[in-house]
Amino acid sequence: MDESAWQTDLSLSRSALLFLHSLSVFVLAYLVVYFISGVSMLYIAYDLDIPARLFSSKTVFYLPSGSPLWTTDAIVSVYLAPPVTCLFIGLFALLLYQFLPRVNTSILFFVLWTFLHAFNRSFGLISEDLILKTDIHRVAAVFGFHKAIMVLSIGFSLFFLLKAGIFSGKLLFHHFPAARSHTFTNRLKVWFAAMFLPFLAGIGLFLLRDYGSVSVKDWILSGFLLLIILPIPFTRPKPHTDDTECIVPSIIQLIINIILAAVAFVAFSFFLDNGISFSSFTV
Repeated sequence: MDESAWQTDLSLSRSALLFLHSLSVFVLAYLVVYFISGVSMLYIAYDLDIPARLFSSKTVFYLPSGSPLWTTDAIVSVYLAPPVTCLFIGLFALLLYQFLPRVNTSILFFVLWTFLHAFNRSFGLISEDLILKTDIHRVAAVFGFHKAIMVLSIGFSLFFLLKAGIFSGKLLFHHFPAARSHTFTNRLKVWFAAMFLPFLAGIGLFLLRDYGSVSVKDWILSGFLLLIILPIPFTRPKPHTDDTECIVPSIIQLIINIILAAVAFVAFSFFLDNGISFSSFTV
């Protein structure tokens, strides 16, 4: 595809290509982050003899909250596993970007969406749990944190989410020539096609899959992800040099991404429909 066509403007066809690239990788990145963080929680629960099962939209614990197995160490270890794991996933995605010799459209979007999903399921999850008084709130309670500390924790978490969005914007616009003119209009076009529309379509797809079991938690986490990407069009791109690698989306990459995303979505949905567990506990 002619790179010069991407230097000045983003036509409807190029916007559609960008949207489909980003959407397919959005789905893949979400599944990877959700599965790894869920399995980390399952493993720790299994190690502590707490029966649990991971489903496509949540983890269920088959143990009353007043059970003696829910010791302080168990509460802290189990409920902190997902946000800590996701934090490391997000940092690893950035590390991967730094060490890769070349970055194409698929890799860039995978790094971006993995980073954003991971931070959302880390800092966003902490804020959501403290607001709804679930999971992480139990951790705060066993440590005896006062309400003021919890409010500050929410504030710091939201700050890190916004900073993640700003950083992602710099990374996104650094590689797309259409945003290099440093005009807000061009940045808005790239953001709308590459981030906002894929966010709406991707979240809608997962909410539709989990129709009937969607909780307030799902809506809040979706809202936090939207909060992350909102500052992106207001982000000034990093200065580019002659050796800056400009990304031009490829049709072949797009086809591969769509196939991988479709297979992964169906496979994960089927695999997690009845839940998975490390323990011998059956339901």
